[in-house]
Amino acid sequence: MNSKGTMQAGFTGRILPAILLFAGFCLPTLVGSCAYAAFEDLGAGARGPGMGNAMASVADDVYAAHYNPAGLGIITRPQFTASYTQLFAGLSDESSLGTSFLAYAYPIKDGKKGTVTGALNSFSLSSLYRENTLYLSYGRLVYTRSGGDELFLGTTLKYLHSSFGNFSESVNATIGAVVTDQADPVLSGKSSHNAFDADFGALYRFKTHYQLGLQVARILQPDMAFSSGDSDPLPMAVKLGFNYKSLISNLAAQIETKGAPDGSIDNIFTAAAERWFPKAFIGDFAIRGAMGLGTREFKQVSLGLSYRNRRLQMDYGFVLPLQTIAATAGTHRMAMTFRFGKPTEQEETLETLMEALRNLNLPPSEEVAKDTAPVTTTPDELDIPEKLAQAEAAVKAGRYREAVSLTTLVVDSAPQNAAAWQTMGIAYLGMEKYKNSLYAWNKAQQYEKSPALKEAIKGYIKSISRLERSSQRLKMKYSQPAGISSLSQEDIDSMLNRGVDYYVNQEFDKARELFEKILKLEPGNVEALKSLRRLKDEKRR
Repeated sequence: MNSKGTMQAGFTGRILPAILLFAGFCLPTLVGSCAYAAFEDLGAGARGPGMGNAMASVADDVYAAHYNPAGLGIITRPQFTASYTQLFAGLSDESSLGTSFLAYAYPIKDGKKGTVTGALNSFSLSSLYRENTLYLSYGRLVYTRSGGDELFLGTTLKYLHSSFGNFSESVNATIGAVVTDQADPVLSGKSSHNAFDADFGALYRFKTHYQLGLQVARILQPDMAFSSGDSDPLPMAVKLGFNYKSLISNLAAQIETKGAPDGSIDNIFTAAAERWFPKAFIGDFAIRGAMGLGTREFKQVSLGLSYRNRRLQMDYGFVLPLQTIAATAGTHRMAMTFRFGKPTEQEETLETLMEALRNLNLPPSEEVAKDTAPVTTTPDELDIPEKLAQAEAAVKAGRYREAVSLTTLVVDSAPQNAAAWQTMGIAYLGMEKYKNSLYAWNKAQQYEKSPALKEAIKGYIKSISRLERSSQRLKMKYSQPAGISSLSQEDIDSMLNRGVDYYVNQEFDKARELFEKILKLEPGNVEALKSLRRLKDEKRR
């Protein structure tokens, strides 16, 4: 072996393996048969890694710059975040591995013109090796329609910089323990490399609670080799995710596929869940977890916790690889995010929801108790107290559709039951169906006997009206599909009254036609649903 080859062997035998391993490459002795390139996607922050990085269809905060830039279009107020990660704690060689992430997201005109974000993501192995990525991201809403479907698109431009530090071997290489008194040809050469890259993202929301996300990362596949004689292109990665989203939870699944340095294809499937627990006057707490499985014996479990209020969110994430890196206490992540400006529509909805839920537990006044005292019913009659109790339990558990069904049964049987209308209003609010919630709350106010509750309901109606107007302003920016026109609540109420007149006059076909038209314009309209049910009952007689 010539002296150049021997010196390279000395360097690669002692120092280069550590650099390459934690820069994203793999040593078979530590992680089995995996093989990765530089600038490996290690995630960002703590919330995303706590969900196994299955965020392509979930991205809704400043970290969307990393996971799916289209999600930046959801943001309506500025956000700043800082996070730190200790990777693979407890390794036997006491290596100090870490990542840090800083980002600021600025919504242009409260997000109406999209959101621009700048970020820095840094990986380091002590002073031996470093990777820095600068992000410039933009995402916005590009299409919506009356049914509530929304399409967001986004892109990220990246500037990549990798470097290794100064070693004594650069001027005095060694072969094992033997000093050669000659410069190492690798270490004394180029010690840094720069390149540009780009990501693309799309996020599609449909049927209120469903989201599809797509991220195409490393589109330019830049070559990050230090030596001009070598080649180290970053492989393109494609992530496709599906998410069921409610006001307080996310259930996500994601498939990721990317090229490997050996020319094969790596695939990873991740299932993740997140649940928020709102607490009035305190803030919201969350727990999340994920399981990932993939090629090259990839197995990983992730967990996370969060706390947030109007201004601040703190996240913790824990990631533990299985069957790959042994003798590690896992990866630990901490993140802190600050939000500025007025609360979002979702935050206002949660606050109103929590206030309404608290009033479900208020004891009724003597007058109210007298009016709602149990009455003797026949076996065929509806057990109203039991149905109300079931509906309240469903609301508190986040099963809003079930609560709507139960309370609809109650108001069909007892139209003046204020408690049923209140619970229905809360359930529709949880489903973010503001018009339906307003209708129910107005009915509750009409029949409520307690002055204190009537005053509280008045406040709810005001808050929900503001939310409904905010939601409508966004939708009205875009034209509606042909054949569907926008009607005011007064127009819909007038149609309801005409339908009732047809029903009273036994013109059932005309009544049915009007009620069905109302449901096309306003799906879930309680009165129209009830009237159609009565028409069906009438037909069976």
